[in-house]
Amino acid sequence: MAFGTKETRIKLIRDEPLFSEWDDQLYSHWELSSLQRKLNSSYYEGLTNEAKEMIGDVVWQAGKFASVNNPPNSVINEEGIPNGWYNYERGIDNGTVSSVTGKVGIMYASDYGYATKGGSKTNQ
Repeated sequence: MAFGTKETRIKLIRDEPLFSEWDDQLYSHWELSSLQRKLNSSYYEGLTNEAKEMIGDVVWQAGKFASVNNPPNSVINEEGIPNGWYNYERGIDNGTVSSVTGKVGIMYASDYGYATKGGSKTNQ
């Protein structure tokens, strides 16, 4: 599975939602969701030219599983919760990754885990 060139980037995360729904067609996958389409069309187009110049295309990975309330064992492993989510989001442990290239995405579960007290080795 090719991921492309690694680049150093900054991910900015808003503290308030832009939209209230995930999807108007009940799709559960990021690449098909109306939220993904809205963020990368009307929201992005509404930004200033200066802001747009600072945003590049990114491959957003979206590993698939049945339920956040019952994650696969590979997520809860000896590496720690955030590392397990990171691997799962990229299909490293399950081979069921999907992706979409876009300029705007949503926070990963691993982003939340890495941002909490305890780092990558603690069950936050």
